[in-house]
Amino acid sequence: MEEPFTEEECFRIEDMLTVMAEAMTETLTSTDRLAHDGELGRRLGMLTSYDVLRRSCERFVDALAHASARAGAEYPDLGQAVKMTRQGAQRRWPDLAQVREQAQDSDFTAPYRQGVPTGAAATGRRAVGDRGKRR
Repeated sequence: MEEPFTEEECFRIEDMLTVMAEAMTETLTSTDRLAHDGELGRRLGMLTSYDVLRRSCERFVDALAHASARAGAEYPDLGQAVKMTRQGAQRRWPDLAQVREQAQDSDFTAPYRQGVPTGAAATGRRAVGDRGKRR
């Protein structure tokens, strides 16, 4: 499978992420107890910053997977886009087949027709008590 970005583009993206994480760390260490911990505080701040970036990216990827399904993408398409198998995509986003069907239903007026989904719809997770229920 071909890489989506060239090696040079990957380096530029990593540089941008580093700048963002450093700015986040600077904010964190200037207002938090980590400011008093010197190099350890800076390292922990960077760890926290990159973890926040990772979780934000995961939520964005999930929202884009839902948007792609509403636009007609199927599990093989999603898997290829994120370098996983169709089965892997199906395990990660088990409700996307239903999302795709609902998007094709002219009577369906879910809020995520208006844009990027939020909450449980964005993460692909069901609300507590919804396990096993079909929507």
